[in-house]
Amino acid sequence: MVFVAAKDVIRGLLKTDPDERLTIREVMQSGWVSVCLHVSPILPQRLLVALTLVLSVVVVLLRTVDEFVNTVLAFRLQSVIIVVQLSEFGLSSCL
Repeated sequence: MVFVAAKDVIRGLLKTDPDERLTIREVMQSGWVSVCLHVSPILPQRLLVALTLVLSVVVVLLRTVDEFVNTVLAFRLQSVIIVVQLSEFGLSSCL
């Protein structure tokens, strides 16, 4: 089914590990894309535009997740530093 093949390609593009993420060559060789390439002569250009857009969105999402994780980690580190400082002054009961 086309939808299953399309979902597999999208899942492959959404992998956070670059080594596991599909390459453009793998995307173009996938069953979903290869079927689309044979259907219409103008479809490859539209497909390339769509894939470029999807890849751009994936990059933005990955950067956003990375920034969020870094912010959370920095906040947790600050919290640990505050707890340590409070306990050094004997104020651990304030926690």
